Amino acid sequence: MAVYDLHSIKNFFSSDQLSDRTLEKEEVLFREGDDVHSMFFVLEGEVRAETYLPDGKAIVFFRALNGAALSEEALFMPRYLFTAIASVPARVRSISKVDFFERFRNDPKFQEALFSCLAERYSESMMIRELLAIKSAEERLYTWLHWQARGGEKVIDLSVIIGGIAPQLGLTKESVYRAFSKLEKHGKVKREDGKVTLL
Repeated sequence: MAVYDLHSIKNFFSSDQLSDRTLEKEEVLFREGDDVHSMFFVLEGEVRAETYLPDGKAIVFFRALNGAALSEEALFMPRYLFTAIASVPARVRSISKVDFFERFRNDPKFQEALFSCLAERYSESMMIRELLAIKSAEERLYTWLHWQARGGEKVIDLSVIIGGIAPQLGLTKESVYRAFSKLEKHGKVKREDGKVTLL
């Protein structure tokens, strides 16, 4: 899950430099290997970034939710490194690579905003790598929940992504649901209406 909001970066561009697009559930925004042409923001819904193992199994890098950016790191590369797919009906806003770099080369404040967000993305990637080393599904899920709550929140809204946690954690959906049940049984979490409370 993307854990940061890049709303401020959108303020660096004029309306004629921004283009909106609506995606149906499971519609592909771009594919791994496509030429990089734009940076995207998720205005509504969720778009996941994934790649595939030789057997076809999907590995989810991250999930961009409302307000979060998608593919900003790819702008420094010739081709997208993952496939972007709408997990639910979504609306995205794009900025062309040309407009992006024109602003990037001439505005230190924009550079600072971008790199602070890239640092967040890097931090989350490192966390996911550590999570995958935890063998217990229950412990892996509990650690991930605490990572989501690192800002001090005790209630985490998973109503949009509850079914999509499993690929991100390298688990099956069944394993995630069993892990949630065990955490509830042990009094560590409470679930209600798609929200999880850390106890």
